[in-house]
Amino acid sequence: MYEQVQAGGTSQAGNSSQPTDNNISSEVQHIFAEAKDFNVTIKKSVIAQFSTNLDIMYKNGERLKSAIEKTLRILLKLHIQPKKERIRRKYINELQTTSDASHTVVTENSIFSRNKKRSLLNKYRKQLHKYQEKNKTTKADKIARKIEHIKELQWKKKPKRKKAVAKVDNTDQDVETVIEEDDEVNISGRRLAKLKGILKSPLYNHDAEMINKQDIEISDLSEKEFSVCFMLFSLLKQYIPQKDL
Repeated sequence: MYEQVQAGGTSQAGNSSQPTDNNISSEVQHIFAEAKDFNVTIKKSVIAQFSTNLDIMYKNGERLKSAIEKTLRILLKLHIQPKKERIRRKYINELQTTSDASHTVVTENSIFSRNKKRSLLNKYRKQLHKYQEKNKTTKADKIARKIEHIKELQWKKKPKRKKAVAKVDNTDQDVETVIEEDDEVNISGRRLAKLKGILKSPLYNHDAEMINKQDIEISDLSEKEFSVCFMLFSLLKQYIPQKDL
């Protein structure tokens, strides 16, 4: 009899724990559902903002056209002469770093402005007068030293900012000297403009589906130049809006 009662009690305890587990499970599912809805809302907001920005850009034909031309120029240079472009960017970054370092002058005197020094002097003079009246010699001496230090800073000339020497932009010449040692085509600005024109024409032509080599008016177009133009056209055509630019 005792064993039956005990078994029955154990069974009831086991059954009572099941609703608790179910409640926890439902709460967890509810939390995950809310998190999923939140992510969907955020994604929709981001996509809407991105679409709005694209619409604004597409409405302004000149701005979009300028952005496309700059993009074409960069992509052509990166694909046709990657070594030169990498060296060029590295050289420009080094020049920029040197220029920034030459303008950085940090001294104790440059931390405080003239008004700040004057304000500190007035503050310390009042404190000095108060400590002297109360015969607090140690504190008065400490404040007096601070006053003298600020006076020295006031009369000390501020260091002049060193101006970076205006360097003639020989970036292209320096880079070309290095590139001549490597086996890479050195493309001129005029040549780059011609290749950009080859790409622009079919990109802005909504009926154009591909670039044909026989339609290109440049007689000495190399295989590498054509393959780069063909690849860039295939990648970029889908992103050009169906509007007249």
